[in-house]
Parts: sequence; C-alpha cells; structure tokens
Amino acid sequence: MIQYINQPTAFSPLLVLSHAHETANILSTWAGNFQHQTNAAFSNLGLKDYVRLIVIIGAYCLLRTHLMKLGAKLQAADHANPVVSSDGNPAADHRDEALPGLDYDSDEDEDEESVEPGEFGGRARIRQRRLLRRKMAEYEQRLLDEQAVESDKDIEEFLEDD
Repeated sequence: MIQYINQPTAFSPLLVLSHAHETANILSTWAGNFQHQTNAAFSNLGLKDYVRLIVIIGAYCLLRTHLMKLGAKLQAADHANPVVSSDGNPAADHRDEALPGLDYDSDEDEDEESVEPGEFGGRARIRQRRLLRRKMAEYEQRLLDEQAVESDKDIEEFLEDD
C-alpha cells in the first residue's frame, strides 16, 4: 500500500488543520455577509423608516411588561383548571404524589404555609424552608452541646478529687 506524505489520514494533524482552515473560511464568509447586509439595511433607510423603527421598538418596550403580566394571569388560570382528558374524564393529577426516595414532611407547618394554584415552585420553596429550619435547629443543638461540654471542662478544672 502506497501512502503519500501530503495526503491526510484518518487522525493526522493535516486533516485537523484542513478542517480548521475550512471552518475559518466559512466563518469569515459569514462575518463578511453579516457586515455587508447590516450596512446595506441601515444605509437604505429613510426618515419614514427610522420613525417606524423607533415606534415599533418603543411600543414593544412599553407593552412588554403588560403582555407578560397578562400571559402570567392566563397561564395561572389555565393551571388552576382541572385537567380533563379527551374522553371527558378528569385526567389523573400526579402533582401531589410523592416521589419514591424523597422524604416529605407533610405534617410539619402545613397550617402556616399554603400554596395557591398558579404559584409555581411554591411547594419546592416550602420544602427548602423546612430543610433550612431543620438544618439550623441541628446546628444550634450541636453548638449547645459543644458549649455544654466546654463548660463541663471548665467546671472540672476547679473540682478537687478526694
């Protein structure tokens, strides 16, 4: 089998360099096209076109927040409705089912914290708060235990053995 020195093989550096060179050529062509098209688009605009562009951008900036709020209300209302399957029967709602392997504290602090429909991530925030409270309680208990041990050591210094 005759193999030429300049011909790239499957994993040769020449093959990698040729692909890198082709990629660089494509990217430079795209950059040139983008620059040319952008310059051409804005150089052909007249006064009327600039006014239209400013009105469209301004309207978008002013109305965006209101459209987002309206969309959030519609989505919350949609999520509050029960899910109905195509045959008319209510579909199974799996949102309240416990996942295997996860520890849920359903009896703890249920009265003071409630989640309303449409409040996404509410249950996760409640679980996170419970976890933080439990970890803080464990940390405080450990500190109290360490302080008790330290005070016992201080008292033992002054005690005399008979």
